[in-house]
Amino acid sequence: MNELPLLKVGEMLGLDAASIQDVRLAYEHPKRYLEVFGDRLEERNVLETSNDLPWIALVDALIDKELAEEIDWKESFEVITDVVEQLLKKKNLFSFDWEELNHTDYELFSEDALATLASELKRNATSLAYLDIDSDSYVLVVAKIVDMIELKKLAAQSGFAIIDEFLED
Repeated sequence: MNELPLLKVGEMLGLDAASIQDVRLAYEHPKRYLEVFGDRLEERNVLETSNDLPWIALVDALIDKELAEEIDWKESFEVITDVVEQLLKKKNLFSFDWEELNHTDYELFSEDALATLASELKRNATSLAYLDIDSDSYVLVVAKIVDMIELKKLAAQSGFAIIDEFLED
């Protein structure tokens, strides 16, 4: 795993210098990171060091700074729109009138709802994506489409994935 692309992902998604240093700690001194952030990691059932630890550190830092939000795989459309709106506000991206969104069912499965929202956001040059943590949840982030292309490349260089497609063919 290459540390620098992973840290660049954090920077591009808006993490401050202190949070970037926390991610760096997970990469350079994983045992120390486990000591410092053990309580938070225990909630994810991360009890020992692994190659995924820096990625989990990045995810947790983004969530902590409200630059990402983790939702259940089967969340309601209404909750998802609230989450995405908060992410857009935090990143100072456009404001969207969700009431105008033509949807027929508030009980859409998360994957369908996310695909619908992602499509709407793309019309405003914004990408909705999730950081893959090999879980049944989605760690959602938003970014400008031009930035998302680079974010996906950097994540891949680090051995991880940022995914902006929600429906499987």
